[in-house]
Amino acid sequence: MKDTINTASLDTVPMNTGGINEEHLVHESYQVQQTILIPILGSVAIGHLLNDTMQAVLPAMFPLLHETLHLTYTELGVLAFANSFLASLIQPFIGTYTDKYPKPRLLPSAMVFFLIGMTMLAFSTTMVGLTIAVLLCGIGSAIFHPEGSRIVALSSGNRVAIGQSWFQIGGNTGQALAPLIAIALLPLTGQRGALLFTAVAFVALALLWYASSWHKAHLESQYNKARQQGIALTTHLHRKQLYIAFGLVIMLAFARSWYFVGITNYYALYQIKALGAEYKYAQMLVFVFMAAAAVGTLFGGKLSELVGMKRSLMMAMMIASPLTIALPYTSGLTTAILLGIVGFVLLATFSVGLSYAMELLPGQVGKVSGFMFGVAFGMGALGSLGLGKLADATSISFMMTVCSIIPLAGLAAIFLPHENTVRAWHKAEYGRA
Repeated sequence: MKDTINTASLDTVPMNTGGINEEHLVHESYQVQQTILIPILGSVAIGHLLNDTMQAVLPAMFPLLHETLHLTYTELGVLAFANSFLASLIQPFIGTYTDKYPKPRLLPSAMVFFLIGMTMLAFSTTMVGLTIAVLLCGIGSAIFHPEGSRIVALSSGNRVAIGQSWFQIGGNTGQALAPLIAIALLPLTGQRGALLFTAVAFVALALLWYASSWHKAHLESQYNKARQQGIALTTHLHRKQLYIAFGLVIMLAFARSWYFVGITNYYALYQIKALGAEYKYAQMLVFVFMAAAAVGTLFGGKLSELVGMKRSLMMAMMIASPLTIALPYTSGLTTAILLGIVGFVLLATFSVGLSYAMELLPGQVGKVSGFMFGVAFGMGALGSLGLGKLADATSISFMMTVCSIIPLAGLAAIFLPHENTVRAWHKAEYGRA
C-alpha cells in the first residue's frame, strides 16, 4: 500500500500563481494519490455501515418503546432529536478543528461512545436514561462522520464522487438493515436486544483503528506540509457566490433529511396506526425505502461523473418531488414501488451534494462534512421533533401528508452554479493573484 502513495503532487501544487491544475481543486488540496485505495476506503465504508446500523436501531425500536414504555409520539420525537441534534451541532466544530489539527485516532474513539450508549439503551426504562443513551450514540456518530469523510477524501484519488458514494452506501446499507434487525431480533429479545450491538461497536472499532493507523502513518505529515504551505482554495473574488451556493446545498440537504426522518421514524407507525398494517409489513416498507436509498447512493456518484453534479441534483429533485406528494394516496404494491423509487432518487443526491460542496470550499473537508452531515441532519432532528408534535396535535395521517411536500424545497438546486463555473472562479482567483 505504501508503494501506491504519490506525494509528488504536494510539491507541485502552484501557490499564488496562475494556471493551477484542476485536479487539485477536486475537493482537497492535500490529496496524495490518483487511485482509490480500496482497503482503506472499504474499512471506512464498512465502519459507516456498522455506525449507521447502530444509530438506526433507535427509530427501529420506536414501535417497541411506544408499546412497552408507553411513550407518546412527542417523546419519541424527543429521543430522535436527542440522538441527532446536539451531535449534529458539534460536527462542524470537530471538522473545522481537525482540518487545522489532524487527530487520526479520534475516528476509532467514536465507537467507545456507542459501546456505552448501546449498553444504556438496553437497560434504561426512563426518558432520562433513554435520552442519555441516545445522546452518547449521537456524539459517537458526530465524531465518526467528518473524520470518516476525511479519510474517504484522502483515499479516493481523483474519483471523489465515487469514493463518497461507496462511503454513503455503507451508511445507507446500515440504516436499511435496522428494520430487518427489528423484525428478526426485537420481538424475541425486546429492549435488551440493543446490547447485542456492543459487539458491532467492537468490530467497527477494529476497522477504524486500521484506517486511522494508515492516516497517521502515511498522510499526517503531508497534510501538515500542505497546510503550512498555505494551500487554501476558497476565493475572495467569488466568496459571496460560493457561500450562497453552499447555503443552497445545505437547504437541499435539509429537505432531504426532513423527509428521510419522516419515513424512517414514523412511516411504520403510520402504516400500523392509520392503515391497520401489521408490524412486519410496515417495517418491510421502511426496509424497501432504505435499501433503495443505499443502491441510489452508489449510482449517484457514477451519474455525477456522466452528467455532472448540478444536473444530477436537479434531476433527482424533479423526479422525487411529485412521487413523494403522491405516496400518501397509494396502497399495496404501488406504495412499495414509489417508496423504492423515492429512496433511490433522493439518497442518490447525498454523495453528489457532498462532493459538490467540497468543490465550493476545497481544502476544508472537515468543515464541509461537518455541515453536510451535522447541521443538515441536525435540522432533520428538529424536523423529527416537529413532525412528532404535529402528529400528536392532529393525526399521523395529516403529518405524513405534510411530510410529503417537503422535498419540493430541493428544487432550489436549479439556482446552483455549474461545477465548471465554480472551478473557473477558483482559477480566476489564482490568475488574479
